[in-house]
Amino acid sequence: MALKNLIDRFNKGDDLDFLSAFGSSDDEEWERVRRFLKIVESRGLLALIDPSAGFDFNDVYTQNSFDWYCFRKPELREKFIEQACRQLYRDIVYDNGRIFLVLEGLSELSGLFCSNEYSRMVSSYDLAYGILSDDTYNPYDDTTEDVYRDVIGVLTNENFRLFCIYVAENLKEIVLSEYSDDIYETIIPELAESFGDDKVLRVDKEIIGRMFKDENTFTFIYQELLTEDFHNSLIQCHLNAYNQALTEEWAEEVNKKLESVGIGKGVWSNRHPKGKNYTTYKVDITDNFIRILSHFLKSHIGFNSTIYDFNNYFSLVEDTENYSDDINCLELKIDDYPNQKNLDKLINESIFEYLDF
Repeated sequence: MALKNLIDRFNKGDDLDFLSAFGSSDDEEWERVRRFLKIVESRGLLALIDPSAGFDFNDVYTQNSFDWYCFRKPELREKFIEQACRQLYRDIVYDNGRIFLVLEGLSELSGLFCSNEYSRMVSSYDLAYGILSDDTYNPYDDTTEDVYRDVIGVLTNENFRLFCIYVAENLKEIVLSEYSDDIYETIIPELAESFGDDKVLRVDKEIIGRMFKDENTFTFIYQELLTEDFHNSLIQCHLNAYNQALTEEWAEEVNKKLESVGIGKGVWSNRHPKGKNYTTYKVDITDNFIRILSHFLKSHIGFNSTIYDFNNYFSLVEDTENYSDDINCLELKIDDYPNQKNLDKLINESIFEYLDF
C-alpha cells in the first residue's frame, strides 16, 4: 500500500488496524506509531500528517506521545499548536500564528495566582481578584489614629497655607470663656493676650497657621471648636489616599507577576472574536501558551489526561501546575504599608475634596 494512502488512512482514522504492518500486535502501540512516523519523516512526507488526526489511539500514553512528537517537529509544530488552541475554544483564539486569551473581565486572570499561599491572611488569588475586579477595592477601613501627624503634618507649604485660609473663614473668632479649661493648655490664651484682648481671639489665616503649628492647639480646635464633620473629613482623606496608594502598588505587583509569565497588557473590545456582542479583554499570550503547552505535554507522558480533556486555558494551566515542576501558580509578596511619598502625594492632591466644616 502506498505510504500516502497509509497517511490518509491515519489522518482519517478509517482503518484502526493499518499500523499492524509496523509491528506485531504484542508491540506497544506507540512503538508502531513511532515506526510509522519515522518512515513518513524519512520520505519527506511528515508535513502531510494531521496533528488533529482522527486515528483512535488505544491509550493516552500513545496520544500524549504523539502530541509531544508533533509539538517538537518543525513541520508539525504550528499545525499542532493551532489544533490545541481550537480545543481550548472557550477563551483562546488562534490568529495567523499568534495566540490570544479573550476574557470577559480582568478578574479572570486571578486564576493564575495561588489559592493556598497567604499574605495578610488572604490568598494571592483573593488579593489578585480584588485588585483586578474592582477599581475601588479598599483593603482597610481604618488607617490613622493621628490626623495631625498623618494629614496636617504631610501637607505642602502651599496646601497648609490654603488649609489655614479655609479654617479661618469658618472659625472667625474664639471666645475663650465658651470652652473647657483645656483651652489653657493651648497657645490660644497667649495669642489673645498678645493682641490686647484676653477674652476673645479674632482669627485670620496667619493666626490659624501659628495655632496649627502646635499639636495641642490643633487637637483642641478640632475637638471643641470645629464640627465632627471636619475631623471625619481628615480621616476620610487619609483612608482613601492610603487605600489608593496601597492598591496601586499591589496592582503594579500583580502586573509584574503576569508579565513574568508572558501575559502583558491587552486591549478592550466591544466585539468578541467569536461574534458575541459584549465587551471583552484580548491579550496576546503566544509565548506563555507555547510554554504551558510544552510543559503539559512533557509532563503528561504516561498519564491519563490529554489536551483533549480541556476546553479552556485556565483549566489547562491548573492541570499543568499539578504535573510539572516548572509551572507554578503566581504568589504575591506585598507590603501592608504604602510608600510614604506616594501616600503624601495623594493626600495633598485630594485634601480639599474632602474638607468639610
